Amino acid sequence: MGLDKKNKRMPAILKKVISHDMLPINELDFYDSEWNEWLNRINAGFKAEENRLKELVDGATEEYAEVLAEDYWLAKNISGNMYAALIVSVWAKIERFLRSLCRYCTCFGVQAIDNNPNIVAFSNYFDQTLGINLQTIKHCQSANALRVLSNAFKHNDCHYKPDSFPIDKSLAEEYGIAKCQSHTSCRIEYINLPVKEMILAAGSFCKELLEKTEAELKTKTQNEQQA
Repeated sequence: MGLDKKNKRMPAILKKVISHDMLPINELDFYDSEWNEWLNRINAGFKAEENRLKELVDGATEEYAEVLAEDYWLAKNISGNMYAALIVSVWAKIERFLRSLCRYCTCFGVQAIDNNPNIVAFSNYFDQTLGINLQTIKHCQSANALRVLSNAFKHNDCHYKPDSFPIDKSLAEEYGIAKCQSHTSCRIEYINLPVKEMILAAGSFCKELLEKTEAELKTKTQNEQQA
């Protein structure tokens, strides 16, 4: 077992890919990230439109004021969709990280994961091949919440429909969507979500999973060398 001589460089290459897909884990990392720039641009655009409409509404007729009110809600809806698109992008980054990490494991003789894995497949893979229970990793629920919110935007017109891995109740309270837990479906206001905190939590999840995976792979390699 161990590394194939032809693939000795592959772990290093994949490690670079994994590092590229890591999310920020602290305030400084976040400040320098594309995610912070993305949020700043969304908020700056909405604020500029909000200020423009406030200036126009002063002295406006009742009919024109109604038009401006519609423009305000349109601007807010657009900003909300941009927040949702950011959430989708963050989850896509986590998925790429998980796929790269699974591929990294194969370099050490671990079986490959099925093509196009979902969250259940990822959970089973790490549990069955390395004995890592994703549920025990800190902020796993935050990463899962990003998955659920991403799917709600992509597939359910921003409506949250709890699946077999629903958003944790405490997080639902924190995100202001607790009411959705008791309904068959309800609409998510993405613009109100604490996106920065969600990204930092997901980054911590990815970091801990990477560290645990590397530890298990090191143990596996040592055991094989001693056999």
